[in-house]
Amino acid sequence: MSVKIIENWTALVGRVEGLEVSEVVREFHVATIFVMQADDVDDFPNMLADSVNTNIQCHIPDEVCERLKIASGMQLSARVRHASQNRNFVHTREISVASDEGQEAEGFFQRLIKRLRPDQG
Repeated sequence: MSVKIIENWTALVGRVEGLEVSEVVREFHVATIFVMQADDVDDFPNMLADSVNTNIQCHIPDEVCERLKIASGMQLSARVRHASQNRNFVHTREISVASDEGQEAEGFFQRLIKRLRPDQG
C-alpha cells in the first residue's frame, strides 16, 4: 500500500494557545493555534481550509521559536503545510508573530499574500 503525498500550503493567521516541546519530532516545538484565517496559497491545495475557528497543532523548529520568542497569546501568521492527520509544519521563512493586537502579524499576512498572489495586491 502506498500513500500519495501532495504538496500543499495554507496562509494561516491564528492565536497561539499553547507551546510545548514536541515529544515526537526532535528539535521542534508544537504550538496549539486557534485558526482565524486559512487562505489559499497560489494553486496549492489548501488542506487546512476547514480549520477556521478550531485549534490545530503546528510544528515549529526550536530555533524559530527562540528567535521569534513565540509565546501563548501571540498572533501568528505563517505559511503552513499539512503533513498528516495531527502534523502541520510552518515554513521557516514565512512566519511572523505579534503581541500588539495582531497588527504586525496582519501586516505580514498582507505582504505574504501580495508576494504569493501579485495579481491580487
